[in-house]
Amino acid sequence: MTDCIFCKIASGEIQTSKVFEDDKVVAFLDLHPKTAGHTLVVHKTHTKDLQNTPDEVLAELMSRIKLIAEKQMKVNNASGFNLSVNNGQSAGQEIFHLHFHIIPRK
Repeated sequence: MTDCIFCKIASGEIQTSKVFEDDKVVAFLDLHPKTAGHTLVVHKTHTKDLQNTPDEVLAELMSRIKLIAEKQMKVNNASGFNLSVNNGQSAGQEIFHLHFHIIPRK
């Protein structure tokens, strides 16, 4: 999707503070973090929300989220983390490219 900010980040068109990237997923620090290390995780395939995302894309996201969360906990000396997704406008989703928040907690 050409006007999607997360697609532009995933393609490298927009630079950000990446903490992880492979051929399927990119993770980067939130511009307005709730805590140090607050990270957004997106798949490079554009899907607007959870229910419109193929199961294989969700599986790829979840396997990377596990690794990224572990790394962010270590880097930020956290003992836990919140994993969240705002799904749909009424739930607070502002960018309609499925993304997960990893929020390290102490």
